[in-house]
Amino acid sequence: TFYYESVLKDKTIKNKYDLIWCSPIGSVGIANEIYMKKNAKIGIGLHESTVYSHLSSFNQLIKKTLRFRMEYLIKILRIPWIWHHEKKILNSVNIIQVQTPLEKKRISRLYGKVVSDKVVIAHNGRVNINKKREKYVYDNLVFFTHLSEYRKHEANWFLKKVWPIIIDNVPNIKLSIVGTPPDKEHNIKIYKANSVFIRGYVDDINDVYNSATVCVIPTQHNVGWVNRVADALTFGVPIVACSGPLLTIPGLIIGKHALKGDSVKEFAFNVIKLIENKNLRRQLSFEGEKLSKSFNSWEDSISQISAKFEINK
Repeated sequence: TFYYESVLKDKTIKNKYDLIWCSPIGSVGIANEIYMKKNAKIGIGLHESTVYSHLSSFNQLIKKTLRFRMEYLIKILRIPWIWHHEKKILNSVNIIQVQTPLEKKRISRLYGKVVSDKVVIAHNGRVNINKKREKYVYDNLVFFTHLSEYRKHEANWFLKKVWPIIIDNVPNIKLSIVGTPPDKEHNIKIYKANSVFIRGYVDDINDVYNSATVCVIPTQHNVGWVNRVADALTFGVPIVACSGPLLTIPGLIIGKHALKGDSVKEFAFNVIKLIENKNLRRQLSFEGEKLSKSFNSWEDSISQISAKFEINK
């Protein structure tokens, strides 16, 4: 690890590293400045293709989980320009790390075999569990999200449309929202009623998952490796989510490992079904934990990247 400023001061730094790792994709420009000698390879951590990330916004607009704003139209119009520059960058590097087989398939479709051959699949490591989960003693939903910037529309959709149906049918249920709290410009009235608790950032996610009956993931984000899904599976917390994030996890079967909710009614009714059906919760919990054992540890993912580096030497 090094700071860019040190490159300017120490011209020999270009010979000190075998691999220069860049993430996000825009930082490749820095690597190119120090990639002056033949020794170093350049690798890039690509959480998802930027092209598909922009298309994800279009998908959410179609499904009406995202309210139209001019910035989303601009994103869509910029896709041809982004495709051209992303292709140029990916052609210039030696190793491309993606999170899932689906992402590799997308990269191959977009940019062909030359780029695809550089790809290694190595997702974020499996979360560590350091506390035993107490089984089903709470009536508590947990929702990990950002209540500011680009994710707050998730909470708006869930709290304004889905949550009222749930609370009408299960009046004693509580909702804990964990993650970035609302910014000052965001209307927070909807977070102050109906048994909704904003927990903000937490020191230990073990405590959050251990107190959860169901994890809700109301987003159509369908690129990369969705940690919220992977973590809930690992902790054995039953999930209701839009189908987009569920499809990012290899091997996940909707109905066996998690329930989906792509419409307001489907989402709400599946949450209610899980709250009221203890056996179904146990079944999903068991199958989810079982699937999570196939996930990489951080050491596994590092080994896969290292092996790709050796091949590409």
